[in-house]
Amino acid sequence: MKKISEYLHAHYQDEVTVFTTNSYFGPNNPLFKKIDLAEETINGVAIRRFSFLRSHKPALKFFSKTFMRMGGKTLPPAINELSAGPFSKAMRKAIGKIPVDVICASSVHYRFANYGLYRDKLAQPKPFVLYGALHLSNEQMNPVYLDRIRAADHYIANTAFEKAFLEKQGIAP
Repeated sequence: MKKISEYLHAHYQDEVTVFTTNSYFGPNNPLFKKIDLAEETINGVAIRRFSFLRSHKPALKFFSKTFMRMGGKTLPPAINELSAGPFSKAMRKAIGKIPVDVICASSVHYRFANYGLYRDKLAQPKPFVLYGALHLSNEQMNPVYLDRIRAADHYIANTAFEKAFLEKQGIAP
């Protein structure tokens, strides 16, 4: 996304704003090192960083293990999804209010990829592009990911293999 954002600014003079978390580490990493600068511009691209909820992760991990040991099942999808990526009310609120032409999310694994699923409830829904970054290791795919991909106006696949895989799942080319 960094290169795409910088390219859009440099070659088309587009105004690009990237929303991200305020952590040096990914949102699922137990380590947290805060990036103090909440807003900055890098190579013409505006960056806005948001805090996100992390305190619920240990409890989810505990219940997930307990659930598996007791019944051999995973937590219900609606609960399990709370562990997927950054959970930031401030970021979601800002996404709904920022005056933009298009919204793009950069990972199908994180909750902000849900924008396509709820945007019709917003006062001014925007076109949505999903750059999925799938990790394909077998023929099974989380149905939540497919729902997110179907709800996007466009999906950017990293490879021809990923594109072909998704077409087999019923995603339009």
